[in-house]
Amino acid sequence: MHVRAVILVGVLAWAGGCGEPFALTGGAGGAGGASSSVGGMGGAVGTTSSGGMVPCTFGKASCGAGEYCNTNICGAGFCATIPTFQTQDAVPVCGCDGVTYWNTSVALSFGAPVQHSSPCSPTEAKTCDTMSPCPVDLHCARDLTKVTGHCANALAGGACVGLPKSCGPTTAFGRGCDIGQPCGPVCDLIRNDKAYTRVASCP
Repeated sequence: MHVRAVILVGVLAWAGGCGEPFALTGGAGGAGGASSSVGGMGGAVGTTSSGGMVPCTFGKASCGAGEYCNTNICGAGFCATIPTFQTQDAVPVCGCDGVTYWNTSVALSFGAPVQHSSPCSPTEAKTCDTMSPCPVDLHCARDLTKVTGHCANALAGGACVGLPKSCGPTTAFGRGCDIGQPCGPVCDLIRNDKAYTRVASCP
């Protein structure tokens, strides 16, 4: 019964003109790449003045500037330096903050530990629209592939996504909802605030 309720909520959201959670599969398909591992990783673990690791809890300001809470459970962990290295592989993961990131390295560069290695579900995702934009440096992914009328709902809301500083080469393409509906990399469409659909005819 609970599963049916969740599915019904998702269907009603799409029918009402809301963009679906960020995805790279279906139609164009996602880019290959190294599998992302779940949980906080990377960055030097912080230590106390006595040399011990600094404990923290995700969501609480318990780490210093330039650090994040490195945790595998979106709860208790240890402070670690936020890494700056990013890869461009399109392997979406869901951060503990409800944001879908391009891959694990991108999530960690935002200081967000990973809760699972797939896009955030409708119940997990941090949503966005023209009235409620995403936090600074995040982008609103408005994938209208499963929305009734597709691009007729170009102002529909979506889900917040963290992108790499440079999109790079990708096989994840979509068709933009602007004039002419040109094909383009999904990463660039999201970065340029374009609603889009994932279709087999792109690129």
